[in-house]
Amino acid sequence: MSYDLTLVFRPALEKADFVDFLSIRKNYVIGDAQCVYKNENTGVYFGINLEYSSGRDVLAQVVCHINYCRPSFFGPEAEGEIAAIVARFSPTIRNPQGNDTQGNPYSADEFLTGWQAGNILAIGVMESASPAECAMRTIPHDVLVRSWEWNVTLVARREQLERDQFIPRMIYLLIEGQARTAIIWGDGVAAVLPQVDYVLVAQVHEGERRFGCVSWDYFSTVMQQAGHAAHEGFDLYEPQGPGLVSALIETAMPFNRETMGILQADVVLDEADVRAALAA
Repeated sequence: MSYDLTLVFRPALEKADFVDFLSIRKNYVIGDAQCVYKNENTGVYFGINLEYSSGRDVLAQVVCHINYCRPSFFGPEAEGEIAAIVARFSPTIRNPQGNDTQGNPYSADEFLTGWQAGNILAIGVMESASPAECAMRTIPHDVLVRSWEWNVTLVARREQLERDQFIPRMIYLLIEGQARTAIIWGDGVAAVLPQVDYVLVAQVHEGERRFGCVSWDYFSTVMQQAGHAAHEGFDLYEPQGPGLVSALIETAMPFNRETMGILQADVVLDEADVRAALAA
């Protein structure tokens, strides 16, 4: 199930102009029949089907498909891309979800409201079929939005760094039957670490890589005892000694793939959306 939005070009648009525009932007894979937006940092993706006017060189319209049963941040990120296309090419919009087949100017609010309503409806269907699975994939709204805001600005953060530091992507970890936010921090490298629920600590020891999973509270306590100040995370200017990393791993929960797992971003759900689905 998806939210579909048709962008009609009048007059018809040279395909090369459309493809060139997407190529300048980041995160697009260009195909003959479809272009796909996929942000590896946030996990957001959506498809744009190309519909031709004549031959394979001129576009009559494109149709954007944004899937449902997705975390709430799929909508805003997709909207930013669609808004950029609209600003560049000024298409007429056809929105079948709103029974709008004649065409109207683009409305960001209408898109976001419509996609969110459909997403909540689809989550409700999934919750009815698999309530336990739905519950374990749910993350509080503020936590989910914070993780997306961190990841969507990751490239800019890395480009602005003045020191040689690692900035990790926030990931989602299934631990003890519940989705949690996490980061991976390896070998004690200098890093800017955001506050999350868990830290997967990695280290090469005697030629083998080993992992340990520690809660943020415990990780924060150890780092502060080592002299690092906490400010919604840690700004580690210098690499940390192997002894500190070893101590964390030795006292951590082993990374057990039977009880833990890294979740793809598209399977986590916003707690606020799940509540709205249950209330509908």
